[in-house]
Amino acid sequence: MLAKHPGSKIIHNLICSRAVPEVIIENGGIPIRSRVGHSFIKSLMADTGAVFAGEHSGHYYFRDNYRADSGLIAALVVLEMLSTDTRPLSEVCGHSSATQTRVRSTPTCPTRTR
Repeated sequence: MLAKHPGSKIIHNLICSRAVPEVIIENGGIPIRSRVGHSFIKSLMADTGAVFAGEHSGHYYFRDNYRADSGLIAALVVLEMLSTDTRPLSEVCGHSSATQTRVRSTPTCPTRTR
C-alpha cells in the first residue's frame, strides 16, 4: 500500500506486535493505533483518511473499497506485489529489520513430578 501511496496513514489495532508500527515507519508510512473492532477501525479510517487498516485477527480494510474488510482483496494485493517483484518470496517477506524469527519454547515436566 505504501509503494502506491507513500507517506500514507496505516491503522493497526492495539494487540498487534510492536513490529507492525516499526515496519510501517520503515516503509515511509504513518502508523495509527486503534481499538479492537471493525466499527472503531472504520471510523478511524474515515477520520484520518488512512489508506489501509489491519487487525491482529486477520481482517484487512481498504480505503478504496469503502473501508470494507476483504481477505480476497488482501490476497490480490499480495499476488500483484509478487508478480511485479523479481526477488524470491523469502526476500520479499524478510526485508524488515523489525521481523525476526522467534522460537517459542515450551518446557516439559515429567508426569511423575507434577
